[in-house]
Amino acid sequence: MPLNAKKWLVGMVATTMVLPTGIAHAAPEPTTHVQINSDKELFESSKASFDPSLARTEGLEALRELRGEMWDKNPAFRGYGYEGYDNDLRAAAFKEGIYTKAQYMDVTIDADYTWIAIQRAYEASEVFAHKRPDGSGIDTATIDGHGSKNESLAADVDSLSEAILKTWGESELKALKKNKGAWNSDNEHLIQLLHPKMRYYGFGAVEVRGSEYGTYYAAISEEKAAGEKADKDNTPEGEQTVTLHRAPTEKEAGKRAEAKAEKSDAANAEDKAQQNTEGASEDRPFVEVKKLEDIIQPRG
Repeated sequence: MPLNAKKWLVGMVATTMVLPTGIAHAAPEPTTHVQINSDKELFESSKASFDPSLARTEGLEALRELRGEMWDKNPAFRGYGYEGYDNDLRAAAFKEGIYTKAQYMDVTIDADYTWIAIQRAYEASEVFAHKRPDGSGIDTATIDGHGSKNESLAADVDSLSEAILKTWGESELKALKKNKGAWNSDNEHLIQLLHPKMRYYGFGAVEVRGSEYGTYYAAISEEKAAGEKADKDNTPEGEQTVTLHRAPTEKEAGKRAEAKAEKSDAANAEDKAQQNTEGASEDRPFVEVKKLEDIIQPRG
């Protein structure tokens, strides 16, 4: 895809908090504390820059703005969970006990979902798909066993607010109306951001040096909180540049396995050569060496 083309994905999967088979000692990422499906010694890493507070500042402001605008426009809405519901956004909100615009805009940024979004944005720089670098499901990106079944990804946009308001938001309104409010691949991001059941969100914007698109964006949403409300203590303000870690891709794991096998073969060959050398030494006949005066005796 050319660099000037917008790139985004959305994912929804059933939440099953289990690790993939074969992971003996999965460990959390040291900064985000998100579970990595790999042993620590196998972690891949690179420098990344992000501002943890962006979700509760720019992200929250943009999300509230989008929900406020859509409340006023009140499009047809039959998002997931409302497939047989032939009505509009406000009616769907009423069904969830939300009766005013202020109530509908009153969503919460969850600290754990924010860190999960940061981790997933970082991982998307390597594998831009709704799976983790090792091929496992996005629902394995957990903190203390809590993860998300909803995810949106974006790249090649200028800011988090643009991703929320434009890329995932307004650009899909036409598709939502065309499909009479029902979910499809052209409006799924917007449905995720507008869904009345979704009250807890996390956003991440991560710049990864040397990556194809530079900065990657992730959105996480859920009906229930995973952790505490995001604040200055659990999502501190200011850009951080740190080393983030992820599980190796299948290709990277394959290369490591090949290198390990080659190293093992070389070590075995060296051991065998050493054994052959020692064996040859043991097979040599014993030769007794005597001094010349012991061999040549003087005549009496």
